Amino acid sequence: MQLALKLLVPLVSMTIQLTPLIPVVDHRGDPLKGSATYIKGDTIRRHRSTRLNAHSRRFRYPLRVAQSSPEVKLSRALTARLARQSVPFDLKAVAKMCRCGDEGSKFIKKHKWRLAANYYRHHLNDRKDAESRAEIHNELAWSLAHTRHLDESIQYATKSINLKKEYQAVGTRGYAYLRKGEYGKAIADLKDALKLNPDDFEDHYYLALAYLKSGKPHDAEKELNIATQGGYVDKSNDWKIAL
Repeated sequence: MQLALKLLVPLVSMTIQLTPLIPVVDHRGDPLKGSATYIKGDTIRRHRSTRLNAHSRRFRYPLRVAQSSPEVKLSRALTARLARQSVPFDLKAVAKMCRCGDEGSKFIKKHKWRLAANYYRHHLNDRKDAESRAEIHNELAWSLAHTRHLDESIQYATKSINLKKEYQAVGTRGYAYLRKGEYGKAIADLKDALKLNPDDFEDHYYLALAYLKSGKPHDAEKELNIATQGGYVDKSNDWKIAL
């Protein structure tokens, strides 16, 4: 028994030393963390004795070895750049800006989206002319776009566009489509909004996120450069949409 163990230990150590270090990702290209893995062919197997983390436990099919294509590298670099350029939300700084305007705009500036939505929904019929009604429909759609009521946000943004087509409402609907995961519609609306107002750097930023999620990192980098040069800063952690 002791002789068998003496022969087995060197073989195991040699196997560990000769195993190549290959980056491991899941089916979405995200780096895999936690459990120990070993590579067999083109798939990655797991030791049964290791505990799967919450992220990888959801996948029932074999994981893949990371692809080192230029598009994947650029997508990861852009995601890291988005994270570095985001700025934490400062409620004290925003409070100084909320001394004017209606209550709904104050709620929006403070990122209190549900309160803003309730306010605009309550005052939806207070405006009589088409321009004012289009504006309040857009504010309601923008507030709902930051909640789980994305379908309702798209409906109110569409009503605002039908009343009067402005770049704000078109961009709002594009942002709602982006958060919903319908990236083709988001790209179409955001490009339409930028035709109406090419200097809206916030829409350039959202268009970069939509391109990144659609697998077009080169177009995403172009739009992100425009947004950065225009001075846009992400204060709402919207960059996490790209994850």
